[in-house]
Order: sequence, then C-alpha cells, then structure tokens
Amino acid sequence: MLAETEGMRVLNKRKVRWIVRQIERGELSVYRIAKIQKISPRHARRIYRRYNGKNLYKPESIQFKRPGRVPRPIEDWEKEVTCSPP
Repeated sequence: MLAETEGMRVLNKRKVRWIVRQIERGELSVYRIAKIQKISPRHARRIYRRYNGKNLYKPESIQFKRPGRVPRPIEDWEKEVTCSPP
C-alpha cells in the first residue's frame, strides 16, 4: 500500500507501454512494477487489462480521457437569473 504522503502518479503513454511490457515479460511481479511506478498493484493490473493486445506504438492505441464530469452549457435563463441586478 502506498504511504499517505505519496499520491497516485499520472502515467503518460511511455509509462503505460513500460507497464504492459514488463507484465508480459514476467520478470518482475505486478507488485514490483507498481512500486517502481508509484501506483497500486490493482491499477497496474487495470492498465494491463485495458491495453493488453493493442499495438502500443500506434498513436491512437493509447487514448486518455479528460477526467471529471462533462461540462454542460449554461442556459440563457440561468444567465438572466445570475447576471441581472436585483
């Protein structure tokens, strides 16, 4: 388990490729791979399951989504209510 002072790491495409390759090679345990990348073993397995079998060197094979809720546009009536003087 990660220490409380250490947070989860943001992984880039290079690190995702490295994790998948290392798990496929089988030389290091998933726990060791996760420890090196400062992520949890569960997240390392999740990454492997998501990207296993894909050509990791094609630019479109590893896609990251933007985190969070999709913003919805502000309606006109909401603008009138909030921006109008009392």
